[in-house]
Amino acid sequence: MRKTAFQNMISKPANGIALEGGGAKGAYQMGAWKAFMEMGISFQVVSGASMGAINGAFMVQGDYERARAFWTELSEKRLHLVDVKKVKGFAARLITDLGLMFLPLPLGKLRWIKYARTFTLFMKIFSEKGAVSYLLKEGLVNTDLLGEILWSHIDLQRVLGSGTGLYIFAHETPGGSIPGRSGATFIRAQDLDEISLKSFLMASIAFPLMFPSVSIGDKTYRDGDLAFPDIPFPLRDKNLARIFVLHSKAWKSMLHKNHPGNPIIHIIPSKNIGTLYQKTFDFSPETISHVMELGYQDTQNILRVELERI
Repeated sequence: MRKTAFQNMISKPANGIALEGGGAKGAYQMGAWKAFMEMGISFQVVSGASMGAINGAFMVQGDYERARAFWTELSEKRLHLVDVKKVKGFAARLITDLGLMFLPLPLGKLRWIKYARTFTLFMKIFSEKGAVSYLLKEGLVNTDLLGEILWSHIDLQRVLGSGTGLYIFAHETPGGSIPGRSGATFIRAQDLDEISLKSFLMASIAFPLMFPSVSIGDKTYRDGDLAFPDIPFPLRDKNLARIFVLHSKAWKSMLHKNHPGNPIIHIIPSKNIGTLYQKTFDFSPETISHVMELGYQDTQNILRVELERI
């Protein structure tokens, strides 16, 4: 009886879910999604950043099996091979920038001249045509194959026509539309056309230095996880009965606790599933399977606790 009451309450059209980014750690959300489905829990509003935006698109599409097929294909193909042309482009600019270090100094090698040269080098590297700017714009990885896999599994028309709202987060450079969050911005998928939806999804997963940034109109966007708020904006303004926040970082358990009566329920990995670089790009079948299972078990355990509170 308790379980039925729990399911009836959180299956009403008043539930939202916020999905944090994390690259391969996004597999945790797939395990959580399975647990939600088994408990009969559905969502009427979804927000996501980076890989969370991709998983969110599948949730809005309402196709768990297609999402699993996407993750399986990710784990079977080498998507993150460095693009040699991009490496050469970065190296050429870096060599040009570093050439300043080998300019001859006047006799006496005045200290202030050394400082000026170092400052000039710093400014050159970070200038519009410098090495770092090139890397931020172009990245080191070609995302064409990733895009092909994405669009073979995500049904853009179903996402656009869904009654479940999807909010995609991206980091706008410069700018942003969320007060107090520099560069943070979000867009409602259903307000876009297919081409724009593709662009914003690719922008949301544009991990700095690795993936190229995405230009949309006169603005440039990068990885949405750089801008994703722990308090799930804009879901908190939707008058939802429950908001589930799926994190990808175990240390966030120190920041967020679930309390009776609080409509925000945090689901946080019970074990460390990797640091920023350690597991973010580890799409091996073993890692994906392990992280999915952990997401499934953690979500089940948390839902049982919430069930007891009713």
